[in-house]
Amino acid sequence: MTPQTFPFSHSIELVRPTPRGNDYLYWRAEACKDALRICTWCADASGMPVEGRVIQTIACDQCRSEDPVLEMWFRASHKIDHMAFHITQGC
Repeated sequence: MTPQTFPFSHSIELVRPTPRGNDYLYWRAEACKDALRICTWCADASGMPVEGRVIQTIACDQCRSEDPVLEMWFRASHKIDHMAFHITQGC
């Protein structure tokens, strides 16, 4: 399957409290035409990162059906269903 060609990206951002209770774990995925980029970081209540960010890039051919948008929603739904994440923004 050929990657979709769309001139924009899709993204979603999720958050959940950390076990410590003072900080939050953020997860942001952005699906572009050639890859899915996932960024995770820990932030305080104001959203300011308190630790470094981890960025993972998943090539299009490693995504389900070679579709980064489908892969993004699959991973986000897993985090919501099984890891107590909540949507903070998405498009």
